[in-house]
Amino acid sequence: MSRSKYTALEVEQGLHAVALSSGNIPRALKLLAEQDAEIPESTLREWVGKTHAERYSRVCDEVLPRVYGAMAQQSEDAAMRLAEVETQLAERMSEESDNLKAGEVAGALRNVTVAKAVNVDKASLIRGRPTAITERRDASELLRSLASRFSGMVKVDNLAERGKDAQDAITISAPASEDVNAQD
Repeated sequence: MSRSKYTALEVEQGLHAVALSSGNIPRALKLLAEQDAEIPESTLREWVGKTHAERYSRVCDEVLPRVYGAMAQQSEDAAMRLAEVETQLAERMSEESDNLKAGEVAGALRNVTVAKAVNVDKASLIRGRPTAITERRDASELLRSLASRFSGMVKVDNLAERGKDAQDAITISAPASEDVNAQD
């Protein structure tokens, strides 16, 4: 049905369907069809991109956290199911180790383990949890640590203590006895 006037409720329904579909218009059309709402694709695109773009943006801000929350929950549920399968496969591998063809259960176990890890990682990403842990250290702290471990080779001089502008001066030297360029 192609028409020029839609009620505010129909516009909201269309914008919500697109937001719930993460911007995928064909998927939004299927959602709308399930609700017996007929809004043409071109009309949805016009609303989302031009006529109701600001409202669509606000709808996305309201709807997407719920969509991503559901996606994260699905990933976590899948990871839990995969963990159970992983345990079953490991037990089976242990029980049937003498009768297994090389790689059969081991390959299945590897695939399930990787799938589980991917689901845990994606759920963490969606929920804003860290997916990697990175340590950051100050360079002067690292140099002081090196100097304490290799006192004969690395020396850190704190120039600030002597009223200089630079914070630290570093001297790296090789002991004379280990000089590889020394000649007999």
